[in-house]
Amino acid sequence: MALVMQAAAQLFQGRYGGFIAWSGAAIVLFRSELAMLCGPALIYLRLRFGDAAKVAATTGLACLAATVAIDSLFWGRPVWPELEVFLFNTVQNRSSQWGTQPFLWYFYSALPRCLLLSGLFLPLAAYLNRRTRPIIAGCLVFVLLYSCLPHKELRFVLYIVPLLNTPTAWLCAAIFSNGRKSFAWRCLGWLVAAHLAANLAATGLMAWAAAWNYPGGQAMWDLHFTHLRHLCPRGTTRSPRVSSSSCHIHIGNLAAQTGAIRFLELLDSS
Repeated sequence: MALVMQAAAQLFQGRYGGFIAWSGAAIVLFRSELAMLCGPALIYLRLRFGDAAKVAATTGLACLAATVAIDSLFWGRPVWPELEVFLFNTVQNRSSQWGTQPFLWYFYSALPRCLLLSGLFLPLAAYLNRRTRPIIAGCLVFVLLYSCLPHKELRFVLYIVPLLNTPTAWLCAAIFSNGRKSFAWRCLGWLVAAHLAANLAATGLMAWAAAWNYPGGQAMWDLHFTHLRHLCPRGTTRSPRVSSSSCHIHIGNLAAQTGAIRFLELLDSS
């Protein structure tokens, strides 16, 4: 997210070399699929191929050398992690083993929950300011392409949320700056303020609900402090060593995705 936001800032300021460099770092180091977000911007800008290729090659090779050297050291074998992730998720399409969602799930579920009422301002922002149209179009194309993968998670497209909030922010600023011109403008200003307050309230409510939405973590907690409490000496937080033959716990897919993490383990797995 940090690299993508830096790339967007460079793009908005007209520093296209910086945009290519930050985008290349994000793609090579972390998420190869971000090429679907940054690629359309390069096509729209119509940069000279030689200039773009020079910056992209320099940044890409430097980042590739760094990630292969560091990750190969940690993994104990030659590896480019992002290439393996790309092959696993996209080429082999094995990410569907972690569950699937309908094709339009990002559009009718994920993005509305992220943008809340701010998403309703996007059509008007695009109509009034043509400079916002490439931003909106690029984000929608990115989500549309990502929707081709059956396995969907909000984190895959989370980068576009601040980008889509940019046109809405421009529209809100324009309404506030014209608030003294007439009663109609003041009404629009009150509407914008109400939408911001509603977004804040909804965000707080969903954050509160999300804090309680980790059944896998709760199951792990209950397992230790309800069913395995007799293995721990009274007044201690860790149990004595229990051999692996004493107890076998399988953490399933759904539990692992909803909060069952190794930090909650109290028994020595040796």
